[in-house]
Amino acid sequence: MVDRERELVAATGATVTPEVVVVRPDERIAYRGRIDDYYAELTKPRAQVTVHDWRDALDEVLEGKAVARPEVQAVGCAIPDKRFYR
Repeated sequence: MVDRERELVAATGATVTPEVVVVRPDERIAYRGRIDDYYAELTKPRAQVTVHDWRDALDEVLEGKAVARPEVQAVGCAIPDKRFYR
């Protein structure tokens, strides 16, 4: 799905790419943030991923648990305003 009108961006509060948002069936946001810790900072990748934030959040949601870290700052490029693409 391509969010050309930035409706999902606005609804979820995503700010950078790549950033993921896990939404529960009741439409509450369970997790927002980075996929993993591959990037220490912009243009500075790590030698090895050690934390899998998105996977951990999905596992907790599927197990019916509260997400231990519901928001983790994502590292990436800003999502441009939808006017950028017009």
